[in-house]
Amino acid sequence: MGPEMLLESIQAGLMASGLWLAAGSVPGCPVPPIPNVSVYAVTAATKIDDSLPMSVLETFELDTDTAKSATNMSHAKTGGVMRGTIGIEYSIEMDWRPAEHGGLSCLHFSEVNIILTLEPTIFIARDFARGGCVYNAVRDHEMEHVAIDRAAIEAYSAQIDRAFDFVFEVDGNRQSPPIADNEVTVMRSRMQQAVINQTEQILRDMHADRMARQNALDSPQTYAELMRQCPDAVAEMAR
Repeated sequence: MGPEMLLESIQAGLMASGLWLAAGSVPGCPVPPIPNVSVYAVTAATKIDDSLPMSVLETFELDTDTAKSATNMSHAKTGGVMRGTIGIEYSIEMDWRPAEHGGLSCLHFSEVNIILTLEPTIFIARDFARGGCVYNAVRDHEMEHVAIDRAAIEAYSAQIDRAFDFVFEVDGNRQSPPIADNEVTVMRSRMQQAVINQTEQILRDMHADRMARQNALDSPQTYAELMRQCPDAVAEMAR
């Protein structure tokens, strides 16, 4: 999804949430400062767990279609699995200013911090000797899966950052209309939730994109290459 489509998606969400979506300044409210928006991607060090046998790895639910079908091949078992837990953390700070009339208040975003996190773990069947051909080939293949997830959160965090920068350039997208004191709590929650909802919509697109790339990596050609690299792989996986 390009920045323009992200912008349209976020604006649509703000409007659906009931927020004031204006072409310019909100009537009755002073112009608020542009909030500071920071979106980060953080990938933890990859953990490797080679304590489980293939029989246990085969019980893991696999994400990619080819990997699922490969486990059903008569000559193959699951020798490795990558589990990449992608998380998200939000810090959405709000502030307010007095409205121009009526003793009302104008609530606005002051700072938006979003962190996408990846905590990858590679499982390699203990059936394979550490440092052996199959062990190393499985590890290297699963590291490619880690790289796809890392690239996904880095690319989409940058797009989310740019999209919210575009949105908040418009005064009406970064503040509420004049509201009474007893409406502040509800409006604050609604504005914060609008940011969360639209970010998570974008992340659904990210997950679809990363799964397409993960499926492409788990191709029959990839498994055939593993067999070519390690002539004993068929025997080891079939035992």
